[in-house]
Amino acid sequence: MLLNRFKIYFHNRLVVNTLNTIVLRGAARGIGSLVPFFIAAWFGVTKITDVFFFVYGIVIFFNNSFATVLENFIVPFIAESRSKNQEKTSFFIGDVLIASALIIISILFVSLFLLKPIGNLFVHFNQESLNLFLVLFIEIVPLMVLIVLSSVLSGALNAYSLFKMPAISPAGRSIITLVIIYVYKDRFGIHSVILGYFLGELFRTAILYHAARSAQLVQFNFRRMPISQIRDFFKTIAFRSSGVLAVAFNPLIDKSMVSWLGGGSITLVDYADKIYSIPVILIVEGFLVVMISHWSHIHYDTDSKLKLKKESQKTCKAIFWVSIFLSSILFLSRRYLVHFIYGGRKISFEQLNIISEILGYYLIGLTPLLIVMTLSGIFLVMKKAKFLMAVGFLNAGLHILFNILFMRIAGIKGVAISTTVVQLVIMIVYWLEYQYSWDDKVDENKY
Repeated sequence: MLLNRFKIYFHNRLVVNTLNTIVLRGAARGIGSLVPFFIAAWFGVTKITDVFFFVYGIVIFFNNSFATVLENFIVPFIAESRSKNQEKTSFFIGDVLIASALIIISILFVSLFLLKPIGNLFVHFNQESLNLFLVLFIEIVPLMVLIVLSSVLSGALNAYSLFKMPAISPAGRSIITLVIIYVYKDRFGIHSVILGYFLGELFRTAILYHAARSAQLVQFNFRRMPISQIRDFFKTIAFRSSGVLAVAFNPLIDKSMVSWLGGGSITLVDYADKIYSIPVILIVEGFLVVMISHWSHIHYDTDSKLKLKKESQKTCKAIFWVSIFLSSILFLSRRYLVHFIYGGRKISFEQLNIISEILGYYLIGLTPLLIVMTLSGIFLVMKKAKFLMAVGFLNAGLHILFNILFMRIAGIKGVAISTTVVQLVIMIVYWLEYQYSWDDKVDENKY
């Protein structure tokens, strides 16, 4: 009987796609998560690494607030477009690629003129560090354009249930990044890291584009695509990005505030955050990629709110128990984990203990974070962009307020405490909205 149950599960396409994507994406992201650990081993904790991690924080902010939104939000739009006109969907994807690149290039061009006054106002860097900050930002501009293109292509492939290439492509990017950093670290110093990330992302973009073109998912011709659909897409993206923008500012807010605590503070927080991010990558990112595609097809192909409700409830329960189990293990082993990953002559024993304490506070908030990310995927499919935007701004406001409060009490560790408290509050808000998002009059026995 148990064997038959396993056979049923493994013949289910959704289960197979989910497991394959989690394994492939987890392995690829796992390789990617090694990059900061090698940076720690090769560059240690210095004012230079503070500047780099602040600049790289801008990349992460940009990725979370725009690129990831593009990758996820394009899936329900493609599902809706396919249900109406399969032929025109490929032109829609091509137009989104071009429009996204033009938008981000324009934003980055304007940002170059605002960077120095903003840096002087919010970040506590000396003149030498500020000059390095400006140089590194200019160097990452091409990287951010490539990230946008990769995100659109990944979202398009995921929408057609072609999960393999988007899942494994980050592995190739990370391997190239590590090789380039290792080869050129003595010659170019911290600049070799930017070079490595750029060449790695260029490789990823190329193979994703090849996969999309081979599957005939992308065509270019603005005249074939009604501008109204592109406008509606980016209007929805703007709402969602506004909310995510506020949330994505949180890591930059943390880095700006801890920069006033002395040299090395940004690096210590970032090293703790990198370990904290591993379960997020392994559990949610691979899992949600499949589930967003699955939920989108339910929502637009069957038009069944009740079926979507039941499927999403099962997902939330699974995420809750897995995250409780994993966060407990990581919390209990955090000191051994930090010393194993970062231990070496570049980082002192005292600094390792600080990283461990920061990580512990982060891990307490892991379960609320994963629930929030799962519910965000459901709201994304339902196109609750205004709600997501409003909660995003609430998140950022609470984050600043609690940072000020807890940093006065606990210093650098207050940043992690603040993050955990805010995640708990936002989880409650999301769950209340989730409960009020369904029509209870529908006959639940129908499904």
